Amino acid sequence: MARVRFWVGICLFVGALFSTLPAYGHAAPQSLVLLDLQDDGVGAELRLPLAELAIAVGRPLATAPRWRKSGAASSKCETRC
Repeated sequence: MARVRFWVGICLFVGALFSTLPAYGHAAPQSLVLLDLQDDGVGAELRLPLAELAIAVGRPLATAPRWRKSGAASSKCETRC
């Protein structure tokens, strides 16, 4: 029984120690995730440079986005996944 208490104490100590450390992610200063919280779900939009996306998918991508025009000139890039 003393061994169990010892290991429970060690686990609690280590857990408390690591819970106070800050969490770090990879550096991606030009990347952005926008979340749209709604009653029936969550929408997400990811914005990142094409160079970073090319590294993530492991293949080269187009250097310029495809622009879509509807009537008047539009500057919104439409992408479907």
